[in-house]
Amino acid sequence: HNLTRIFEIAERDGMPTLHARHGIPIAINTGDFLIGAGYRLLTHMPVEPATQVRLLRIVAEGHQAMCLGQGEELAFAARPGPLTLETYIRLCERKTGAAFEVAILLGAILGGADDSVCMPLRRFSRALGVAYQICDDLADAQSPCGGDLQDNRPSVLLALARACGDGRIRRSCQALGQLDQASPASRAAAANELVEVLREGGVFERAAQLATQQVHVTEHALVDLHHAGLKRLLHRLADRLIGSGEPPR
Repeated sequence: HNLTRIFEIAERDGMPTLHARHGIPIAINTGDFLIGAGYRLLTHMPVEPATQVRLLRIVAEGHQAMCLGQGEELAFAARPGPLTLETYIRLCERKTGAAFEVAILLGAILGGADDSVCMPLRRFSRALGVAYQICDDLADAQSPCGGDLQDNRPSVLLALARACGDGRIRRSCQALGQLDQASPASRAAAANELVEVLREGGVFERAAQLATQQVHVTEHALVDLHHAGLKRLLHRLADRLIGSGEPPR
């Protein structure tokens, strides 16, 4: 039932989703086609065979990591349960951090980067992915329908709420969890009530602090990077994506 609700999402970033317009089978097939097209493009790049192997390995590893992260999210949606902060961060590193890692490492390798450069870039990418996902969760929770909270998808707010000893927060989380088979309107109302309880209980503030901590991790990851121009570029990238780590107002 929860997985069906995910596929009922009709818009993404203000645009109709492909599966809403043409159905789930066509959407999945289109995604598979685009993945294959990406691998094909890599094999046609005018680079040395050894470099091509490195590129393909990076993409294949990232592909698997993102699928594992998405699999964890789908499993949680199908069988909602307690979400620890450790589990949430691991999911973000796989689902979001892995995507950043692939994009950054491909460019670095094509620029001649060796392992001494790629290792700090990997750490940077993972922390950036976590920080970005936290800020995205906070923005999503402020949508009219309660966003991921309504759909039983993993959220930093649920992870922090679990660790909170506030009885009102615990009761609101339980109330939302008991509405699994309820109407979208009922779940949206419960999700919005939970958002207000979390905000009043300081959970939004703690989530923003966690995002800021991850921003500091990205900065620390670049300490071992000795290319000043690349450092500046990555700092600008992080600032463009997440700024100071503060949640959107």
